[in-house]
Amino acid sequence: ITRVWAYALSRAAGLVFRKVAPVMARPGALWDGTIRCNNACIVRSGPALDTEVLGELPPGTTVRVVGEAQANNRLRLQLGEPCKGWVTGKFVERNATQQQQQQQKQQQQHSPQAAW
Repeated sequence: ITRVWAYALSRAAGLVFRKVAPVMARPGALWDGTIRCNNACIVRSGPALDTEVLGELPPGTTVRVVGEAQANNRLRLQLGEPCKGWVTGKFVERNATQQQQQQQKQQQQHSPQAAW
């Protein structure tokens, strides 16, 4: 079956496909983040906005990001912890790694303002 026929058959059947282009994270490229929003961040079963709502995560929740996708021109992040599902990327702030935290601490210690 060709793409043209598949498209024609799906349109005739009333099926609508959302344009979702997954861009999965490289193995070992996992990162931790924190939910940053006013009320709660909705967790969905897939990257598109019309997928099933699985639950909500309150602000301040630490999450593990295991994948990324672009859906409807918005970044979606796939979570592995504390639950499996997808959230809108703008609500997750990447946490600093231990190495970045050490570098920031060293910069603060060596800055002229630290002596005051």
